[in-house]
Amino acid sequence: MFSTFFDAVILLACSKLVDVSIFGNFKILVMITAFSIVNLLMIYLLVFTLIKSAMKSQGDFKVVKEAVKYFG
Repeated sequence: MFSTFFDAVILLACSKLVDVSIFGNFKILVMITAFSIVNLLMIYLLVFTLIKSAMKSQGDFKVVKEAVKYFG
């Protein structure tokens, strides 16, 4: 939910930055950089989510392993 908001803010800020006369000649470079930042943010959030879910489920495996000891 919030990741799309941050992506939109990054793209909006970079599009407003292109309107400044200093960056007028570098429009394509600024927009490529903006999309690269958005992609890196999404990859970072994806990796963070995978690591967080792996750490959380690691505790669940210990509980299941202990429960299997009683039945096995």
